[in-house]
Amino acid sequence: MFLQLKQISRSLLAHHKQIITSTKYTLKSFPQTLSVRQLATQIPKPKTGLYDGLTSGQRKTIGVWLLGCAGMVYGAVALGGLTRLTESGLSMVQWDLIKTMKPPLTQKEWEEEFARYKQFPEYKYKTSTEEMTLKEFKFIFYMEYFHRMWGRAIGIAFLVPCAYFWARGRFTRPMKIRMAVSSALLLAQGGIGWWMVKSGLDPSNNSNKDIPRVSQYRLATHLGMAFLLFSEFLWTGLNFVLKPVDHSNVPKLGRFIGLAHSSKALVFVTAMVGALVAGLDAGLVYNSWPKFADRWIPENMLSQSPQWKNFTENPVTVQFIHRNMAYLTLIVITATWMVSRKMPLPPRTKMAVNGLILMGYTQAALGILTLIHFVPVWLAACHQSGSMALLSFSLWLAKSTNSRYSRILFFRNKNCWKCNLDTEDLTFCKNCNIIQKPEENLCPFQRLEIKKSFNIPENELKTNLRQLQSKVHPDKFGCKSEEEKMLSDKHSALLNDAFKTIQDPILRAEYLLGNSTTKEDDMATNNELLMEMMSLNEEISEIKDDKLLHDKKDLMEKEQNSIIDNLKKAFQNNDVNEAKKLVTRLKFITSARNHILKRLNLD
Repeated sequence: MFLQLKQISRSLLAHHKQIITSTKYTLKSFPQTLSVRQLATQIPKPKTGLYDGLTSGQRKTIGVWLLGCAGMVYGAVALGGLTRLTESGLSMVQWDLIKTMKPPLTQKEWEEEFARYKQFPEYKYKTSTEEMTLKEFKFIFYMEYFHRMWGRAIGIAFLVPCAYFWARGRFTRPMKIRMAVSSALLLAQGGIGWWMVKSGLDPSNNSNKDIPRVSQYRLATHLGMAFLLFSEFLWTGLNFVLKPVDHSNVPKLGRFIGLAHSSKALVFVTAMVGALVAGLDAGLVYNSWPKFADRWIPENMLSQSPQWKNFTENPVTVQFIHRNMAYLTLIVITATWMVSRKMPLPPRTKMAVNGLILMGYTQAALGILTLIHFVPVWLAACHQSGSMALLSFSLWLAKSTNSRYSRILFFRNKNCWKCNLDTEDLTFCKNCNIIQKPEENLCPFQRLEIKKSFNIPENELKTNLRQLQSKVHPDKFGCKSEEEKMLSDKHSALLNDAFKTIQDPILRAEYLLGNSTTKEDDMATNNELLMEMMSLNEEISEIKDDKLLHDKKDLMEKEQNSIIDNLKKAFQNNDVNEAKKLVTRLKFITSARNHILKRLNLD
């Protein structure tokens, strides 16, 4: 019986050995020193952010590429404005992606191109008073030609690197979606451009007596698409290039963020109304400011029927809307700047809001000068380019203050010390799950993941400390490397320091007051309070009875609680001066209480 069991066991062992050796992944393929948890961390994690898994150099490369594309779109808009203002947009009457890339070179080719142009309404209108020479035609042809070639250059500059980065695995899923949408918009923009030009070439839309124009609706669509592409490239590029800004110490940030995003939206809408002004030549209707001739509200604003057409097809109404949209935009930009003056914003955010208001008033001045000088080409071109510059500042400001961007801190751009990949997590690398080097200058409120406020429930504070300590406490890293043990000790110590700062009402208040906190030299100037405290300390020193000392201690604690309650109100009302006075008094009362405890041997 025993021999049979032995034979069976040997056959089973041989069978299992065969299975193991024939398996694709053998035990030799796994490091012997890795635990089960460490093996689990080797499994690739899904990339959920825009730049998860990229090194800082790779991020910068993609960011510079996108900002370069944004700059090229800016140039295309500026060149397109000049093309329209010089009445060159209808000079190329053919649209072929490949054939039209080669301009006419010989005299015969130029004459053939000129002959094609002569068949359309614009030539007939322009030659109604005097003939157009071939030299004049060459100028308007080259203006449109360079605009089209610049657009195709943008396509190459975007699509080729995009395909490369995609193939190299540099794009996360969210980034792939953005790039796919941007590619579709860019390809559609070329078709929209020709769709717009066709409206000006169509004889049914123009007569020999009318100035040939493209449809203002199609012009607004073409310009709007360019603005969208520019915004997408700039917005995403800033994500990759700029380090995020910490606004955690800025009170009432929500109102400022709302104004920043409102400014951005109003700049875009005003520019789109400006496209209708350009399409209708509405800038030539009333060339006076601030009134429309001698009236605040112009005549004939509702002269067309049905009335809704006046808002997009009546030059008088469209100019009126554009002017008032500009006023509203400037008011909101000014309000944004005025609110920012009272807030402790980071330097970069201040730079963005200062640039926004400077460009806002510059753009308003350009608009007024363009109007009263009857739309000269150079002023009108500056005004159109200024609208995109203003949009750039509004996007920069909105990006630096948007909720997700603001709460990601500047130190999150560091690479993991172990795998050298970017990590957005404060404590553990998202890629290899290794504990990271702590940021020693981190705000204690952020370290404990608690709202920055003076009024903080102590139970919430203790709960957060326990939860965070449970992840990084040295007891959990007993079997880890010496580097990880050291980092664990640092994290744990910094959490304890943050807890002490927030738990102590004096330290908490001083941190919230920041540079406004009262210094010892300032205390000495308050003679009345100083004399009161000296008298109190003298009174405590003269008390001999322990019962009286206990009573005095109770009074001090009662006053402490009263001051803390008043401090809560002062911080809620953002009354910095009152908070400073209360902190000073709380220090003295606490010092007096500690003196009593020392007398009672209770400290």
